[in-house]
Amino acid sequence: MRLTNNNGKYTEQLNELIQYKMICIAYKGEQVFFYSQAVIEAKVYTAIELSPIDRQELKQQLNRAGIGHQGTDLQKDLEFYQFMNKDAQRQQHYQDLRELRMKTANVLFSCKEGISCCYFVPAK
Repeated sequence: MRLTNNNGKYTEQLNELIQYKMICIAYKGEQVFFYSQAVIEAKVYTAIELSPIDRQELKQQLNRAGIGHQGTDLQKDLEFYQFMNKDAQRQQHYQDLRELRMKTANVLFSCKEGISCCYFVPAK
């Protein structure tokens, strides 16, 4: 189960009949941080400290933590998350460039009042 962040808190209702493991993965830039705990019970966990880990060791840890195909599924899920994160950064970069173009276009290519420009809105 992937937990969602709610103001820095991650919660989930656990079924008492199922044995759970906890795996925490975080990124700060390109650095990966990891934490795992083999047996989880329904309680509040507050002293979780993630440690830096390289990508190869992370793959090994995920394979060890998974039963059967779960390790591979965790890796695929993680790779997709990394892709989404990089894509969001790429989109933000191009949005910033579009905003800069619009801000500078009105100064560089001022339109005369009453004449519409192809790409730019006249400055007011």
